[in-house]
Amino acid sequence: MKTIRNCDHVFSYDCPKDWEKLQPTDAASIRSCSFCRKNVHLTTTVEEAIALARKGTFVARETPTRPEVPAPEGGVGDCRSVEPPEELREELSREERISIVLADARKPHRDCPGCKAPVGYLRKTCPLCRYAIGRAMPPDA
Repeated sequence: MKTIRNCDHVFSYDCPKDWEKLQPTDAASIRSCSFCRKNVHLTTTVEEAIALARKGTFVARETPTRPEVPAPEGGVGDCRSVEPPEELREELSREERISIVLADARKPHRDCPGCKAPVGYLRKTCPLCRYAIGRAMPPDA
């Protein structure tokens, strides 16, 4: 599943937030959102996603999926998800941290001295590499 990571319409029910639901364009890695009328770029690397997010471009990334609880014999499936294995849990955590970095790229930020990812001024650590950076005030505050 591919999800849009840095869209402005976080709380809108009309926004699809799903790559597969967007309109295809001439480029295989770009789709158009009919809700916000902007292009969304499918990215494969964190660096590419950050570079596009810094420009204000919306990005989509592959999102790991959690395993589902199988339905019992002749019964109805459980709506709760199974606890993912350790390696999937770490991958889900990393993708969540990437989403935070992509959101920070669209606001005033500073770059992490460790990995060069955008970090919001009020964050104490880099979400991506967890480098202790300390809080700072924006230059214009």
